[in-house]
Amino acid sequence: MIIGHLSDLHALAPGRKLMDILDTNALAERAVKRINTLDPAPDFVVVTGDLTHNGGDDETRHARAILDALKPPYLALPGGHDDLSVFNSVFGDAFSNSDAWARDGACKDLEDLRIVFINSLGDGEGPSFSAERARALNAMLCDRPNAPTIVCMHHPPFQCRIPVSTYIDDPDASWALRLGDTLAAHVQVRLVLCGHVHRSMVTAWRGANVIVAPSTCVQVDPNFNDFHANADRSKRNFQLIAEDPSFMLHYWSGEDFISYVLPTRDDYARA
Repeated sequence: MIIGHLSDLHALAPGRKLMDILDTNALAERAVKRINTLDPAPDFVVVTGDLTHNGGDDETRHARAILDALKPPYLALPGGHDDLSVFNSVFGDAFSNSDAWARDGACKDLEDLRIVFINSLGDGEGPSFSAERARALNAMLCDRPNAPTIVCMHHPPFQCRIPVSTYIDDPDASWALRLGDTLAAHVQVRLVLCGHVHRSMVTAWRGANVIVAPSTCVQVDPNFNDFHANADRSKRNFQLIAEDPSFMLHYWSGEDFISYVLPTRDDYARA
């Protein structure tokens, strides 16, 4: 089984470009077309947030139009750039209950696998994981304790050295402590899939492998210097890099996952 993984499309209204330069819509469309050409095709695609750049209704509907061109079935969750109420109005029909999704999360069962989508959004772009969300996640994991499980969320739950406010203002990722305790109690959780930081990375965390997807538009360099809470928030010390956009595939053999980063371009010379 193959799970496709897109993240951080930053779609804009049709005809708009990010900073009047970068056509994030065209780049997202290219990622979708690339997935649609894969043989064998992914069985399912997850999209881990920041579907839009500003969260508006026109952007969100355009993001849905782009994603609806995917040949495999998919589910998307919102990120800090998305407006949750707008997201629910546009994408809520994909879940059995959009209000329950906003509050608790959702599940998708694929043969022997279970995919759990959880809401890591707090106020603004920052993350949060409440006791209520922990109880909901625990219930979804207890429901199929023997099913290998993927947990999908927007924010990486560890200090990943990307200088955005999530990791400057909370350098210990204390918001994720309750999440980590919940996951550690469920050995069937094999992968935690995230986005948010525009850079692919992997770490072992609380018994699972956390895999962060690159963005379909631009990437960001990590910063291994010390972070300070009083850092210049207007700059946040990060740079956007016009690397080739990428996406991920997670191959489930029936026993283990193998994860791949693939460029959205497919016009490289082959020998």
